[in-house]
This record gives sequence, structure tokens and C-alpha cells, in this order.
Amino acid sequence: MSYDDLDEVLAVEARTLGRTWSRSHFLVEIESPSSLCFVARTLDARGSKVVGFAIARVVSDEAELLTIAVEPSVRRRGVGAALLARARDDSRERGAASMHLEVRAGNTIAQRLYARAGFTEQGRRPRYYTAPVEDAVLMTGDLQVAPES
Repeated sequence: MSYDDLDEVLAVEARTLGRTWSRSHFLVEIESPSSLCFVARTLDARGSKVVGFAIARVVSDEAELLTIAVEPSVRRRGVGAALLARARDDSRERGAASMHLEVRAGNTIAQRLYARAGFTEQGRRPRYYTAPVEDAVLMTGDLQVAPES
């Protein structure tokens, strides 16, 4: 992810997550040496466009997946899995042994994606999300173990 991607990233976020981060929040992550920021692009006759993004942070031997989003029109085509795999791989290369994330309790599709990547539920945070109010499911993945295919 680069500065040039931000307008498209913000648009994807607004369509998928309801605009939870500000432009300055993304800029902080892009500039942070502990952050990993990726975009997924499609390429067609009109050029390329951002269809997904992921941001993770590595501190010591732990990583956290801060946010991930995929454009609704390209879901179920492996974009989310590819972004997650890249975040896992790059986090492991930076020395992380595990990765943590939070996901809405009602987002069973994402939870299945994370489970296929080797994440397991570790607990819940009641009423963590707003609009609508919903619990967060806390998940952790061991980065030293290869996920199932």
C-alpha cells in the first residue's frame, strides 16, 4: 500500500466496513516501520484498481491483523485468503510466532476464512463493535504451523 492507493483504499473501506479509519490513521500505518500494509488489485482494459487491502502490525514475536477488507464484487475469489496469507507470511518473516485478530461475532464467513488459515477462537469482547453493537471474537493463529489448504 502506498500513498497513491489511499483514495481507493478509503473507498473500499467505506463500501465494506463503513469507514472506520480516517485517512490519517492509514497514513500512520503506512509510515510505521512495524506495520505491513498491502493492497490487492485487479487489472482490466481500463487499468488496475484496488479491490482489497490488509494491514497488520508486528511487535516483538507477535502480530496483529488490524484490518482487512475485500470489495463485495470480488469476494469468494481468493482475494481475502491471499491478503491474509501475505500478512501471515510477512509477519512470520519479521519474527512473529503468532497473529491475533478480532472479528465481528456475526461475520461467520470471515471466521471460516480465518479458521481455514489456522486461527482458533480464544475469547470474546462483549459489545466491542458499534453500528450495530456486536461482540468481537478474538482469534489467534500460530504462524509456525502451515495452515490447511
